[in-house]
Amino acid sequence: MYYHTALMFITIMTMLMMILHINKSFVLKNHTRKGFTTSICIVIITTLCEFFSLRMGGILPNVFLGLLTAIQYSITPLLAMTWVRSISSISYLRYLIPFFIINAIINFSSIFTEIIFYYDDVGTFCRGEYYWIYVLVYTISIIILFGETYRFSTKFQNRNTQVLLMMSFFLVICIFANLVLPNVHIRWISVAITCAMFYIYYTDIMLQTDSLTSLLNRTSYEKKVLEINYTTTIILFDVDDFKKVNDTYGHVHGDVVLKTISNSIREIYGRYALCYRIGGDEFAAILKENVHGSSEQYFDAFVEHLNRKFEDLIKLHQSKDTSIPDVSVGFKVFDGNTDIKEIINNADYMMYELKNLRKQQKKNVFRN
Repeated sequence: MYYHTALMFITIMTMLMMILHINKSFVLKNHTRKGFTTSICIVIITTLCEFFSLRMGGILPNVFLGLLTAIQYSITPLLAMTWVRSISSISYLRYLIPFFIINAIINFSSIFTEIIFYYDDVGTFCRGEYYWIYVLVYTISIIILFGETYRFSTKFQNRNTQVLLMMSFFLVICIFANLVLPNVHIRWISVAITCAMFYIYYTDIMLQTDSLTSLLNRTSYEKKVLEINYTTTIILFDVDDFKKVNDTYGHVHGDVVLKTISNSIREIYGRYALCYRIGGDEFAAILKENVHGSSEQYFDAFVEHLNRKFEDLIKLHQSKDTSIPDVSVGFKVFDGNTDIKEIINNADYMMYELKNLRKQQKKNVFRN
């Protein structure tokens, strides 16, 4: 009894501390804050329901014990959905509402039909013949959660994917242990720990990400530059005459242009490189370690190929929206021997050479 009471106390106190932290965080948007807070409230409610249904067995009438369990089993799958809703606005979630309503009806009917669970004459919890329905619904919600979380991670260039995999493994193992050993009540403390880790995972990604473009931010870029210990290429981008876009069309449209350009960088380079926004209209990409080449010429040819595809994509956008400017690109191979600052300076020089060449060409066209 003391063991279970201690687990309940630790779980609830952990969740209350998280609520305090979430509502003071400057990183979270309102819908994300509400989603995390709702999920924590679900953990607290289900923990209390489980605790009192187990501790009050033989004291309260079985119908009240069944009511506590039905509440717990009905809202448990909603926990994963609130996490999913916290990290993204997914339209298909509303189609799952009838699914959760049916699940709740089945669980509450079990108070009388005993199909999912029941309490025997001495108030001991027992699993019904169709207990697997609850397990199935819970499993589906967990699969949706980690599938959408992985999709979220992919959107932000697979940052901290190892943490996501460890969270999945930890939660699955703990839930499986609880199913095999029903008297070992570790389910909700494991969910509370996963909830805390999920929140840390999310905020860590947000702190590494540029809020406008969803590319990695300058802090991530500077940290990566200091860590590079393999042959790679650093690619720098600068939007030509971006000030003119803001002056002509306004800053709101300027943000739309930056999003279009950043999405183009992610589309062309994202498979092979980590992509960053390092300034107002400045971007960068660093080839990943698994992009192997035998020589500097290989890297040059590979990046030139990507640059041509990027230029073609920008031209395609320009054919639909004439406000989108050209983007100058410079790059340099880093082999581990040259000072990284010199590599960046050389890439920057190449980029501005292209920018100046374009300006000169435009002046000549205007004169002619």
